[in-house]
Amino acid sequence: MRHVLVAGSGVAGISAALAAHAAGAHVTLAYPGPSIQGSAGSTQLAQGGIAAALAPADTWQSHLADTLAAGAGLVDERAARELVRRGRERVRALLDAGFPADRRSDGTLDQGLEAAHAFSRIVHASGDRTGAELHEFLRGEVARTPGITQLPEHALHSLVLRDGVVTGAETNRGILLADAVVLATGGYCGVYPRSTGAPGATGQGILAAARAGALVADMEFVQFHPTVLEGARHLISEAVRGAGAVLRDDAGRRFMLDVDPRGELAPRDVVAAAIFRAQNATGGHIWLDATAVEGNEPGRLAAEFPGISCMLAAEGYDWTREPVPVAPAAHYSMGGVATDIHGRTSVPGLYAAGEAANTGVHGANR
Repeated sequence: MRHVLVAGSGVAGISAALAAHAAGAHVTLAYPGPSIQGSAGSTQLAQGGIAAALAPADTWQSHLADTLAAGAGLVDERAARELVRRGRERVRALLDAGFPADRRSDGTLDQGLEAAHAFSRIVHASGDRTGAELHEFLRGEVARTPGITQLPEHALHSLVLRDGVVTGAETNRGILLADAVVLATGGYCGVYPRSTGAPGATGQGILAAARAGALVADMEFVQFHPTVLEGARHLISEAVRGAGAVLRDDAGRRFMLDVDPRGELAPRDVVAAAIFRAQNATGGHIWLDATAVEGNEPGRLAAEFPGISCMLAAEGYDWTREPVPVAPAAHYSMGGVATDIHGRTSVPGLYAAGEAANTGVHGANR
């Protein structure tokens, strides 16, 4: 039986471990935290949801077109096609397995709208706690899979090479040998002073791969999320703008329509750059105004965005009655270890998945 070592316990690492086990491998899942639940990662912090063309009027071709457009001409179309087609199948499988996605009163999926998407195709859970719900769901899947050995408190330091082939990894607790290693250690947005993900996501896995001779690509492309509470690391989901919130400057002017006809739902790089320019031009603040969302349907903000509502209340803001100050922050690193659509890197025995990988799917903007 082949032995696969997976480094990382976010959605990419857990999914890789489950897939390898299903394919008949013996799997070791190593991660730096005391448990999967106790590992600090970006998966648990994700708010908006999972994009998949599941609605009757939606198609994977439309999702592909949106992905290609957002990537500013640098998307690998073959990889993006694989993502939107097979990703849709994987989300359906998650739902069939019992993932607790939010649904309408008639039982249909309650899919939200986010920027750069032509359809409401965002599957979410517990309002704005999708990442935490998905992480917990997948953790349960691992717990029910006895063929996956968990090694908590094992932080990746470097990769073990023999005759040009990766044969394992060195961790803070020693060397782990394997027939294949999957890096799912996350991205590198944690190197920025303000980011929305895990502070510890500083590209350790990518560095280990590069030192082992693996090609890396697109490291210059980092996506900044437009709406992060100013002066903090707290993300305010794009789904809030999908629900109708708008951006205003200090004069109360809704400036995004002057920048792009899609307004607040233009691609993230467009919105983030517009906010940055507006801040520099006036020296003032930019405000996310969700009061109309609440005014049109009282109680909607707390119902759809309970986590954000609690966070803002703790910070002293009542977003049902007043706009809140926002500014861009590092959110997702498109660059990483270069892979093909099967996760293979340029070094035999080494694979990469999730934010640690550069598959070409996102191009210059996710």
